[in-house]
Amino acid sequence: MSTLKKKFYLLSRKLKEEAQYNDQGRREGITRTYYRNGRLKKEITYKNGRKEGPARRLFKDGSRFEYECKNGR
Repeated sequence: MSTLKKKFYLLSRKLKEEAQYNDQGRREGITRTYYRNGRLKKEITYKNGRKEGPARRLFKDGSRFEYECKNGR
């Protein structure tokens, strides 16, 4: 199974999100979302289109929240 990496940009041409997709068009691997200033906002691991595995949210004040996703939640 191969994966396709896609990048999504804001109208300002700043990177908004990076995601990988499997052959069926479902998210696979780590998806990263960014704030408008370019700093990382969150990372979520996907397996066959469902949230599965480690995830973290980084806040603008520098604090972070790490959690584990199971069964798509």
